[in-house]
This record gives sequence, structure tokens and C-alpha cells, in this order.
Amino acid sequence: MNNKIFAIFLFAFSINLNAQSHTKIDSLKNTLKSAKEDTNKVNILDQIVEEYVSIMLRDTAFNYAKTGLSISRKLKYKKGIVVHLKNLSDYYVRKQNQSKALELIFEAYKITEEENLEIESIQVLSGISFAYTSFNDYKEAIKYKFKEWKKREALILDQKYRENNLEKLNNDSLKISLSIATLSFYHLKINELDSAFFYGKRAISVANNIHKKDASYLAYPLNCLGFAYRLAGNADSAMLLFRSSIKQSQLSKKKNNKITNLYKSYWEIAILFHEANQIDSSIYYAELALSYCQQLKWDKDALDIEILLAKNYTGRDNTKAVFYYQKSSVLRDSLYNKEKTEQLQNLTFNEKERQKELENQRKLAEEKRQKQINFTIIGLSIFLFIICFIALSRSIITSEKVNTFLAGLAVMMLFKFWNMLTDPYIEFKVSDNPAILFFTAIISASLLSPIQKPIKKWLKTRMLAKAKANAEAEPKTKKKKKIVKKVEPKTEGDTQQDQEAI
Repeated sequence: MNNKIFAIFLFAFSINLNAQSHTKIDSLKNTLKSAKEDTNKVNILDQIVEEYVSIMLRDTAFNYAKTGLSISRKLKYKKGIVVHLKNLSDYYVRKQNQSKALELIFEAYKITEEENLEIESIQVLSGISFAYTSFNDYKEAIKYKFKEWKKREALILDQKYRENNLEKLNNDSLKISLSIATLSFYHLKINELDSAFFYGKRAISVANNIHKKDASYLAYPLNCLGFAYRLAGNADSAMLLFRSSIKQSQLSKKKNNKITNLYKSYWEIAILFHEANQIDSSIYYAELALSYCQQLKWDKDALDIEILLAKNYTGRDNTKAVFYYQKSSVLRDSLYNKEKTEQLQNLTFNEKERQKELENQRKLAEEKRQKQINFTIIGLSIFLFIICFIALSRSIITSEKVNTFLAGLAVMMLFKFWNMLTDPYIEFKVSDNPAILFFTAIISASLLSPIQKPIKKWLKTRMLAKAKANAEAEPKTKKKKKIVKKVEPKTEGDTQQDQEAI
């Protein structure tokens, strides 16, 4: 009786959610009709895609995403291209076309790196991680999910972003809790229980500290921590967490999140009952989980639930057992055929090679820049030494024109050194926009140019001081005239007197 009441309540609640979503979609469609073919139209299409995904009408969402991508490419609107490539990639993951999904999401990732699209890159990293999970490569999924988490944290801590996006901070914090919870789930898949517990508990802590949140944002971390307790053999703690997650999921206003968390909780409870040899309860929850999973059209998990049902029915109802084994076999063939696996391996290999190449290019560019900085420092040091030598020397006196030239040259070298230090950071912020780089250089030059005046004044002062000192010292250094006694030539009589005296 209670189950029937709950089913009726859930049905009524779902109808209400769908009605609200359709109202919003109708409003967006009306806006779309009058919108010009510009970036605003691309953004409206993205909102429509998001709404259709939330009520699980993915095929309809796919058509709008294709339109959005087409317009974005025509406009060369990079952000729009990235967003709709990500939308399409998510669709292909759900359709189990992993090679196409990775192809699209890697294209989006390349654009975010080339254009320095920080916010969009966070969404793309999430999409790459999601795509890798669809063929059980959880190590790669962890790598990209971790990058997403750290980038999202850095974004929230950025003062400029906080000032301009106050209304988004709460939602960003919620997404951080989901990223951390997902890391917990992924670590479970590679049997790293300690990491799973660490991330699961941290995700719940983050979610609990956020005041305005949809219930599903707490339901998912509860599920992930429950998975860890089940694998650790603590069935009681796991069951409590799964039931808490179900309660949170039932309060959720987001249909997609609600159903995702419900099927995961029911599936895990079914496993717990199977392990406890309570087969009837296991069948009940497994069939409930499968019904929700099929609504999401998530065949990968449906495959595992069907295998569990086949095991439960074996020896009880062999007809149903065979039915579920056959269904799971068909699903496995479609999901993991050899050709598809090879395509995925090739795409992964190509992306790794591209990342290595980018890293090598970054290292070479940094080494080249460091060498240039070192040479500039040496040149600047030599030049400053020459100026100081000229200024402090006692004998060298330069003219006003030479002083002006030396001061100007000093400022030019300082400007060059300043540019080499700051250019990489400025280029990163302005995405190599020539106009902005040009005006930035002008601003830098205008800030450094006043330095020329004190250098010139100092040189002039030194030259005048030396000239004055030389002028004062000149009379003292003149050689004194020698007094020479005039000797008269001796006569013959004088000579005789001299001899007589001797």
C-alpha cells in the first residue's frame, strides 16, 4: 500500500516538474523565433538543450544542439562551438557511440586551450571524464575529473570572477561537491577504497555547508560514500546512506538528477540484499533500479542490473533468468565490440600525443623565454655599468645630447626587459588579441618613460659637478716657473785672478 502511495506521489510530482520545464521551454522557443542569428541565439539554443536534457528528451535536445553548433561555426563564435560540441558529446555517450563522443569533446578541449576559455574548459573536462567512464577507463576519467575540480575551485577563489558572478557562486560550489563525489566513485571502480572514503566524506562536508541547494546535490555524495562502505563490507552503514540518499532524491526538483540518484540507490540496495541472500528483496529493488535506468537510456548500467537480475532469477524462475541473460548479452555486444574498442584506443592515444606535444612546446617556449631574459639582464647590466662608469669617471664629460641618448637607451632596455617578463601573462589574459596587446605596450611605455627624466638629470648633474671640479683644480695644477740665475761669461782677467787665488 505504501509503495502504491509513493508511486502515485512520484508520478504527480514528475508531471508537475515536466509542466514547469515545458513552460520554460515554450518561453525560450518564443524568444528564439524573434532572435537574430547571432551569439545570443546560440546561447538560447544552449538553454533549450539544457531544459530538454533535464526532462530526458535527449533526441530533441540533440537537434537543437546541432543547430547551435552550425550557427556557432558560421559566426566563428568559439564559446558557442565549445558548448554545443560538449552537448553533442554527452548525447553520443548516452547512445554508446564513445568514439564520436570523444572526437567531439577533444575538438572542444583543443579550442578551449587555444582560446584560453577557462570557464568553458571546466565543462569540457567534465565531458571528457564522462566519456571515458562509458568504456570503463576510470584512470583517465579520474585525471580529467581532478583537473575539472581544481579549475572550478580556482575560479571560485578568483576575486574578479566573484565580483561579476555572485549569483553563480552557490551553484559553482554545488558542482564542486559533485566533482569530489564523482572522484570517490571513480576510485571505487579501480579498487582504491581509501581514496574513495576520503573524497566521499569531503563531498558530503562541502554539500552540507551549502545553504541553497537542490536535494540531489546531497543525494549523490551520500550514494558515493555508501558504495565505499558496501565494498568495505560495512553493509549496515551502506544501507543507511542509500536510504538517506533516496529521501534526498525524492525531494529533488531536477528530474534527471532525481532519477539518476534513485536508480543508483535502488541498484546498490539490490546488491546488498543479494549478498545477504535475501533474493526476493534483491529482485524487487533491482527491477525498480532497471526501470529508472531505462528512462535515462543508460545501457552501460542497465547491463549490470540485468546480470544481477539474471543471477537472482536463476533457480527461481529460469525463464526470466534466461531472458535477462540474453538481454545483457545483446547489450554487451553493442557496448564492447572489438571495432569500437580499437577506435576508442586510437582516439585516446592521439589525444595523449597531442597533450605531450603541447607540453613540449610549452617547455621549449619557456626555455627560450628564460634565455632571452638572461641575455637581456646581461645586456642591461653591462649598459648600466657603462652609464655608471661615465657618470663616476673624473675625466669623461658628456654633452647634453649624449646624456639624453643614454637616458633614452636605458629606458628602452628596461621596457624590453619588462615586456619579456609580463608578455606571457598578458597574452594569456587577452588571448593574443593584437589590438589589446598594442595598447598594453603603449601603457607600459607611458609608465616607464618618466624614468628617462631622472636618469638624464642625474647624468647632467654629474657632468656639471665634474666640469666644476676640473675648473677649480686647474690653477693649482699649473707648473711653477723655474728661476734661472743669469751667468755672465768670464773674461781673461777673471781667469788669471782665479788661478792666483788657487
